[in-house]
Amino acid sequence: MAVLAQTTQPSTVLLALPWINLAIGLIALGTGIAVFRFNTRVRRAEWLTKLYEKFFENADLKAIRELIDCDPSAVPDALIEMVRSDDARLFDYLNFFEYVAYLESQHHLRFAEVDAMFGYYLRRIACVRPVRDIIESETMGFELLRALLRRTDRTRR
Repeated sequence: MAVLAQTTQPSTVLLALPWINLAIGLIALGTGIAVFRFNTRVRRAEWLTKLYEKFFENADLKAIRELIDCDPSAVPDALIEMVRSDDARLFDYLNFFEYVAYLESQHHLRFAEVDAMFGYYLRRIACVRPVRDIIESETMGFELLRALLRRTDRTRR
């Protein structure tokens, strides 16, 4: 009879098993979260690298960048003519930033990263009235860029 009583009582290991499983699960969850966060940072760095290469190495974007990097009170005639003629190079430049704004809005990039990498150029766009007018136009399709410019303006005040 004493033998029967011993076999019906759970052992200490059996009592600890749910806690051991919980600990293993929490460790796995923590590791999974850490790996996910690391992979997300790597992916954002890859996006930023590709955007950097395109923005700073593309000759057409460089030409527009140089025109926009002007004194807002003395906009170059060449830039004014590009605005008047709906020059595709100017719209490629603006579409580049619309794409950056899209990536930020979808949380592929953080605002702080966009601002650190492109904030200066976004503020230059905002300062050049003819270009800003294009972006502010409801019919031109630059909703995300318009919102990004407003956020950029707010962070610098």
